[in-house]
Amino acid sequence: MDIHAWQLWLIFGILLLLADLLLAGGGSGVLLILGLAALGGMGAALSGLDPTGQLLTAAVVGVVSLPPVAWMLRRRRNDSRNSITDPRAAMSRFEVVEFTGRRGVRILGEFYAVRSVDGTELHPGDVVRVEHFEGIVAVVRKVGDAATDA
Repeated sequence: MDIHAWQLWLIFGILLLLADLLLAGGGSGVLLILGLAALGGMGAALSGLDPTGQLLTAAVVGVVSLPPVAWMLRRRRNDSRNSITDPRAAMSRFEVVEFTGRRGVRILGEFYAVRSVDGTELHPGDVVRVEHFEGIVAVVRKVGDAATDA
C-alpha cells in the first residue's frame, strides 16, 4: 500500500487540529495555524506540485491564515470578559491587601491589582468578590453591596 504525499499532509493537518482542540481547547493559535498550513500543503500535493511547491504553499497558507486566526482568538477572548473559571476562586471572597505599595488581592497565591467596579476607593482589609479581569487587573465589588448579596 502506497501512501501519497497528500495523505501525509492530511494526517499531519488532522493531528495538529486535534491537538489544538484536545490540548488547548481550540484556543492555541499556533497549532491551529500549523494545521491549516498542513491542509494547504495537502491541497498543493493534490494539485500535483513537487515537495518544494507543497512546502511553499503550506508556508503561504500559514502566513495568510495568521490574521484571521488572531482576530478570531482575540474576539473569543474579549467575549469571555476574562472571567474566573477556577471553581476555587469563582465565588470566593478576598481581602484587599497592600503589597509593594499597591492594593490588590491574592488569588490562589498570585497578587492581582484591583479596581472597584463602581469606582469607589478600596482600602486594605476590605472584603471583595472578583467580578472579572481586565488584563491583569481584578475588577472587584465590595461584599455587602446590593448586587453582590443578591
